[in-house]
Amino acid sequence: DSLGEIDFGTGANVLHVVAGSGNAITLNNSTATNTLHANSQLFAATSLTVKDASFAKISKFKIADNKNLTFDVGVHDIETTANSVYTFAGDDAELGFVVNAAGGKKIKLGASLIDSANGNDRGKVTITNSAAAGAANLLTVGALVPGTATTLGGANDGAHRLRELNFAGTGDILVDADVTATSKLIDQGGTGKATITNAVNMGAGSDITFAAAGKLEFLDN
Repeated sequence: DSLGEIDFGTGANVLHVVAGSGNAITLNNSTATNTLHANSQLFAATSLTVKDASFAKISKFKIADNKNLTFDVGVHDIETTANSVYTFAGDDAELGFVVNAAGGKKIKLGASLIDSANGNDRGKVTITNSAAAGAANLLTVGALVPGTATTLGGANDGAHRLRELNFAGTGDILVDADVTATSKLIDQGGTGKATITNAVNMGAGSDITFAAAGKLEFLDN
């Protein structure tokens, strides 16, 4: 489906996506404009894939339980904003980033990626690099403003963590020194190498899993 340009204006405008059939929806050839104000909102009541990186600059995201919102942007960087607020409306709501990092690409987090209610073990985040493996095609997860501390999950105390942090695809992924990850499960399901720079405090009942062909590296543990 294509909705063309979606203008979020200046008010409390919400794009509420739901399919009566329950089928997943993909928005092709659609862009989001006027997203940088604090009231722009996207509610994925149905699993939704958007193909343009402009949607990642919407300020507020809500994802229904057992549904996923995926930014599948091809050979482009993804930037979120300092206003970014995420609500995982259930433990198994999922946010995905899919990038073909050919030549080297980045996911730049303007704010910490944490459930707005600070719920423990809530929400899944999947990061996919669909490029070929190797340093030249590295997908880096870092801060929008270099040197700014951000998190995937809540405070690094084992009590405000994501339910799952998943790495996928064929290319290598680096979570750099600006980003601290906390998750009950860390899964390397891809065939490349995923590297987490900072120490990870996963907390009680946590687990690490990985595919036989994939590599998972912790630099400060």
